[in-house]
Amino acid sequence: MFTSDEVPLIHITVVATWFTETKSFAVGVVACGASAGGAVISTMVRYLNQQVGFNNASRYVATMLFVLSATTVLICRPNPEHPRNSSAKWRWSTFWDKTAFRNPCFCWLSAAVFFIFLGFYPVFFNLEAWAAATGIAFRGNSRPEGIPPNAIETFALLSMMDGSSFLGRLLSAGIADHLGSYGALHVHSFVTAAASILLMTFWTTANTVGKAIGFVLLFGMFSGAVIGLPPASMAFIIGKTDKLAQAKLGQRVGMMYSIASLPALVGPLIAGHLITQFGTFLAVQLWSGACLMASAACMGVCMYYERRCLPRRTSLCADGELDDLVSGPSDSHELIDNVLRAYLKLASTNKQEYLSSEYDVAKYCYRLLDAELFQGNQDYVRRQFLYCLLQDDDVDTLHLAAALLLFDGRTNETAFELLQSEGAFSRIVELIRAQRDDDIGLHRLLLELLCEMSRIQKLTLEDLKVVDDAFVLYLFQLIEQLSDDADDPYHYPIIRVILVLNEQYMCFANAPAGSGEKVTNRVLKLLSAHGPLYRTFGENLILLLNRETALAHQLLILKLLYLLFTTPSTYEYFYTNDLHVLVDVVIRNLLDLDPSVGKMDEERDGQKALRHTYLRVLCPLLRNTQLAREGNNYKREEVRKLLHLLVSRSAAHFAPVDETVIRLVIRCKQIEWLKQDGDEHDEELERKLAEFAPKESDVAKKLMGMSLDDAGVSSLSVVEVAAKVTKEKPTVPAPRRRRKKSMRMATNGTHGAGLKVPPTDLSASISGSEDAREGGRSPFADDAEEV
Repeated sequence: MFTSDEVPLIHITVVATWFTETKSFAVGVVACGASAGGAVISTMVRYLNQQVGFNNASRYVATMLFVLSATTVLICRPNPEHPRNSSAKWRWSTFWDKTAFRNPCFCWLSAAVFFIFLGFYPVFFNLEAWAAATGIAFRGNSRPEGIPPNAIETFALLSMMDGSSFLGRLLSAGIADHLGSYGALHVHSFVTAAASILLMTFWTTANTVGKAIGFVLLFGMFSGAVIGLPPASMAFIIGKTDKLAQAKLGQRVGMMYSIASLPALVGPLIAGHLITQFGTFLAVQLWSGACLMASAACMGVCMYYERRCLPRRTSLCADGELDDLVSGPSDSHELIDNVLRAYLKLASTNKQEYLSSEYDVAKYCYRLLDAELFQGNQDYVRRQFLYCLLQDDDVDTLHLAAALLLFDGRTNETAFELLQSEGAFSRIVELIRAQRDDDIGLHRLLLELLCEMSRIQKLTLEDLKVVDDAFVLYLFQLIEQLSDDADDPYHYPIIRVILVLNEQYMCFANAPAGSGEKVTNRVLKLLSAHGPLYRTFGENLILLLNRETALAHQLLILKLLYLLFTTPSTYEYFYTNDLHVLVDVVIRNLLDLDPSVGKMDEERDGQKALRHTYLRVLCPLLRNTQLAREGNNYKREEVRKLLHLLVSRSAAHFAPVDETVIRLVIRCKQIEWLKQDGDEHDEELERKLAEFAPKESDVAKKLMGMSLDDAGVSSLSVVEVAAKVTKEKPTVPAPRRRRKKSMRMATNGTHGAGLKVPPTDLSASISGSEDAREGGRSPFADDAEEV
């Protein structure tokens, strides 16, 4: 609590998650810590400066603040039930959401806090200097001659102001919670205007000790409320009942204080310049008062927008028309249809004003998904929106239908299974081709919907035939274009669609013999034919691997990288500098992966499986790409040390070495430019290999789903690994290629009219070139055989 004078934002936003009806009071109580801390710490610093000197005093205060802050970190936790605005990855928008500036209430409140910080701190910086200059108080321990006998120390005035602000923060917060619709913002506006009047009237006329003490006590009370209420005012304009909006409270408060950081810096500088320019403290008094009055005016405008927008906002997003709509009668299909038509009409009518962001659309969809009408008629409502997606051409209707099916499917995979059974895959592909220019938000939703429905189930051959060369090239071309999405500069939804398609192709390519028609991997085929034109995809792929933490997503990326590095026509798809980055990423991740760590056996096995996959990708990466050329042997010694550590070092950071790791390391050591005559490490590896007896199967074979036994199925797939280890929806399993058997893939579909692709059959170079160089042996099938 005392440390909140130094770091108030974290404490206030965490405490705010635990309260709804009394949020303002809770925030005010925490803000009181700033007053208590200001009074106690400032007094302590003054005493220590006199007793032990400035340096030691600073050390003692820093130690105390460290202990208090560490205690706060250990015991202060946000409410686990508080809604969170979570994201798959950290982005700039996590901290700075530009859509907030579409809300006039946020803009005017931020402007009000801007003016507060511009005029508030000059008062504290110049109070002691003013008191000493007017003879009301004196500095230091000795009383100068010629000052009134009742003069006090200037330090006492500042301490009294800090102490009285405690009462102001507490009272204003309590009053704010008891005013109903006239809450924290209205109290904040009143106390700011009152503080402004005190500065321009009371402070300018305080020419005696009694008046000075009265001013600091009275202004201290109001100033505590002025500086303590901004978070509560932000919570007020967001609303108490809308949990989805409350998820952004911390972000909005952080943005508001970030905007106010500049005036907090320049305000005292401006005040100092005014004193120098005019030679009187009256300039500072009027300047601070004018700034606080401007702040109160901005809050008045904010209140105007808040009251004006409240009825319409309530009718759409809170307790009004929308809630009445989704809670309508649902006794028959006809009544449900009436509700759904009204639901779509309401969205279409208010889209431009209230559904302009993905966040607003999500709120709107979840109102229906959480309603009793949907919970009691899930299959029927789901099918109605599916038919809208299949048959309707209106952009607004398609947008809402796609969003609702996507959010529903993430909670209940039955929705994605229904999409597959009703043949929605081809329709979504068609819409993705056509909707890019009409609505970028709809285009993104369709990509995510296509990815999610293809991620949890195997597509049919007819579905994959819909994905022709033109469609895959279209996705690559979108990635090559400059991103117009500030929240996703790496085209993540498009890349995920490509990765999932590659996974589906691998499933068909590794199907048991005689199971049906083979399918050409169009992702690999087109990169083989046009790779140099689409290198941005490869760059982003490496960037995503560097950032990705989920097991299933890393496996998807590594599988495609493996195919690229084992196909002759894509050996040099990546730029050399990108390969350097990839080597760094692989080295770091191999060192960080620790299969011995994990609460469950499945988690430890997942770490092992991921380590095996990184090693399988590392071998062709070092052997087949530009890195194998003389003079391009990037980090040769670091790679050799890595391989040695993986099998030789026994420490808490490394799991016990397994046979698969040794065999994969030996394969990497056989790369020509990694060899070294008389290497003792190589001899040690051979000795370790001899200690392991051959096994019928190992962790990698069972877990990765990347090898087929004689029956053509793996005992445990990526689906099971990812589901048990990461607790996320897994990807489709991609079994390994058969040993000693070259996979020939037939070309399917037709080329797009606008994109001409060379008709050369690339299936021979795509399917199994690495097997041929190793005598028909797949690099993914080394687990039980001698190297």
